[in-house]
Amino acid sequence: MKKLIPLLTAAIMLSACINENNTHTQDAEADAAKVPVSQAWEGWEELQGKSFGNAFTMPEKLDPVIADELYSFEMLPRKDFDSEAEAKKYFKLVFGDDYDEKNIVMQETENGDHYHYSVGENDSIFSDFSYGTPVNFGSKDNGMLGNNGYRLRSRYSCEADRDVMLEIGTENLTVGQAGEAAAEYCKRLLDGHFTELELFPFRVDLCYNADKDDYAASVVLGWKYKGTVIEVSDTYLEDVETRDFYDVFTAYCPIYLFLDLYGSDDARFMMTACADKDIAAEKLDKIIPLKEAVALMEKKLARYSGYKFSKVQLIYCNKHSYPVMGPDSGKNESILADYGEVKNTPYVPTWVFAVGDELSVNDLFYSVKVNAVTGEITVDKGA
Repeated sequence: MKKLIPLLTAAIMLSACINENNTHTQDAEADAAKVPVSQAWEGWEELQGKSFGNAFTMPEKLDPVIADELYSFEMLPRKDFDSEAEAKKYFKLVFGDDYDEKNIVMQETENGDHYHYSVGENDSIFSDFSYGTPVNFGSKDNGMLGNNGYRLRSRYSCEADRDVMLEIGTENLTVGQAGEAAAEYCKRLLDGHFTELELFPFRVDLCYNADKDDYAASVVLGWKYKGTVIEVSDTYLEDVETRDFYDVFTAYCPIYLFLDLYGSDDARFMMTACADKDIAAEKLDKIIPLKEAVALMEKKLARYSGYKFSKVQLIYCNKHSYPVMGPDSGKNESILADYGEVKNTPYVPTWVFAVGDELSVNDLFYSVKVNAVTGEITVDKGA
């Protein structure tokens, strides 16, 4: 769970910046004229470097990515799925010639079957397949780099820094080569899964061990839907609604996958932050264009917000709301019955105005978002 102070800060900023009654619903459909998807970026040149009083300043340079088609879509539970067969297939891919079916343990849960594969002393090598989704593989001796004595040294974009040379294990690899090696490895393991999404290398985090004599890389991979990026960076909206015996959290849901590389063919840990699901999509003919999103921010944001935007993207974002029970909340069943199902919004095109450098090791990175369908404005805060 996130710390309480950032949660409250995000909620307070949102209410202060948007309106006085702490509602997030915008009257944007009346305020903003939608245009065909192909015209979404029109007028971007004149917005470069432009200041809007003390409210915000646009980046000096914009890099438009013009989509041919955009959608509103939901990820739905998969149907007609043989979880046991798929789990066995996945474990065979992970362990290769060392695979032995007797090492699989199945656990039935309310949400579906969970399969765990473990071998070695104290189950030191493991892999999980939960609810129809490959979840992770790794070893306790060489698990997540951050939990294995490695520290972050530097961070690189797989696109902008692709030619930068890195020392990873005993090899010299460019950022691009490390990202591509991780992507190919994961595509092989995820064969038959996430068939409607496209995996791509997003970021390489170079890490060193305690003696600073060994380097490894944690490669973050993102997803695209029909060519457009789904939110990757952790710039969560964290809004808290307090009820009698529990709180309701609303957060953005970035999806990604990361793989720890100790060499081009030496991967020792993988974890997914995206469930393999069927996709129900609706094509959008028109959306709120960039210049109208900027006009909405000029109208809605507090006059002295002082945002200096570093980057603007049009990507897919979604949110979900869920209850969090405190120690005095009573029975969880009654709380959940009162709240109902966890609520997810569809993934929709969203204008993301970034503040800070998403590749920085130390600086805070967050964003202001404008929903390109409804015009809702939200302020994220990085953790």
